[in-house]
Amino acid sequence: MVDRAREAGVAQPDIEATDLFALIYMVDSPAEFARPLDSDIRWRCMAIAPNSIGPRVRHRSR
Repeated sequence: MVDRAREAGVAQPDIEATDLFALIYMVDSPAEFARPLDSDIRWRCMAIAPNSIGPRVRHRSR
């Protein structure tokens, strides 16, 4: 899956399958801690997380 995502240009060229496990942990651990305060936090974090592995976009300066 990761290889296909890299080949399709939708993942950073240096992303590895093991990075996905780290990403899941980074999202799940704080979300579990904050769940008593915000029951929707896990879903919000999971919606944001894919942006961290997507291709980097260079923005033009004005």
